Amino acid sequence: MELRYRYDRQMGGDYYVTEALLSGVPRFSEQGTDVLDGFSSEEFQDRLRRFHGEIKGVLTRARVIVEIGNTYADEVLFAAKIYPSRKRMALSRAELRVLDENSRELIE
Repeated sequence: MELRYRYDRQMGGDYYVTEALLSGVPRFSEQGTDVLDGFSSEEFQDRLRRFHGEIKGVLTRARVIVEIGNTYADEVLFAAKIYPSRKRMALSRAELRVLDENSRELIE
């Protein structure tokens, strides 16, 4: 059983469906993995690596990782001591690891 809320700066929507009907939910298949699903730090970094631009914008993309919205992104970046406007490509592996750790801790 899963509950997800998709907003994307537009009116959100709720769908209560069985697993067999998930394919009928618009854009559900485009979403990334939930931040609490237990994937490795390397996988977290790989997901971020595909995207360029400011790190806050990358974190809030539902295609990268689900559950990190605008407010959580601010908190995660503050805890990791990373400016939201820094480019994702400018972050070191150590900074990405800290970002991964903080994202999981703050959302739990």
